[in-house]
Amino acid sequence: MNVYDTGMYLQKVGVIPLGDMLPETALVKMMWCFGQTKTKEEARKLLITNVAYETSDRGFCRGNTHD
Repeated sequence: MNVYDTGMYLQKVGVIPLGDMLPETALVKMMWCFGQTKTKEEARKLLITNVAYETSDRGFCRGNTHD
């Protein structure tokens, strides 16, 4: 989202990058966030917080046997 024009434009208009979160998961989490708070900023903070392992850690590489 920080490399190509389209991603940067989407961020300018308010799209929140959520890493590798599935779209279906993002929708349910967004509904949950707005059920927890009424403010947009607090909902944004909740949305980008990894609450139930809905996103993976990019630093972790599965199956990497080369150290």
